[in-house]
Amino acid sequence: ELSVGSAVGRFSRMHPGVHVDLAVEDWPELYQRLLAEEFELIVAESSNATEDDRFLVEPLPVHAGFLYGRAGHPLAGRADLTIADLAPYPVATTATPRRVLDLIGRADTLIRPDLPDGAGTLELRVEMPHIARLIVMESDVVGIAVGHQLDDDLAAGRLVKLPLHLPWLGTSYGIMRLAHRTPSSAASAFLAILREVEAEIATRTS
Repeated sequence: ELSVGSAVGRFSRMHPGVHVDLAVEDWPELYQRLLAEEFELIVAESSNATEDDRFLVEPLPVHAGFLYGRAGHPLAGRADLTIADLAPYPVATTATPRRVLDLIGRADTLIRPDLPDGAGTLELRVEMPHIARLIVMESDVVGIAVGHQLDDDLAAGRLVKLPLHLPWLGTSYGIMRLAHRTPSSAASAFLAILREVEAEIATRTS
């Protein structure tokens, strides 16, 4: 959501007539579709792929994450908020890597056998961030966002950042391709644009 849409738009403007097949899915599904060669590349959580020699992984810039809730959420405005205070509230997010589950203390009971080793889900698994936002707006569910994803909703007062600073909460994603496959000229052109967009985002948030 942070960069791929903008990159596809620029690519389409610069290379009219090239067919683009874009899928938005959780990263475990994208791994499998890449291995099946349904896609030439994916942009996804990469911590589970860095040691897998089937993939070539190009890390993208890290973007800091934060927790958010609806306006009037019981945790909003709490100056002394801790991780333990989150326990009564479901969290809506994509499939979550073990590096995050360990740190929020929910790794023991929510690991799912249908996901890659080292991954699990919290109470509400969603594949698209904008769906999580809609869920959060209508409930006491907590969401996780990064970068400028929520700027409009925060400005309008529909959502609020929860006052819990977690320095370790951030993206660990990248571009993944199959190690044995040479990228097409179209893919190479797209990746150059994607890197430009990511660099612009990193500059804007630094």
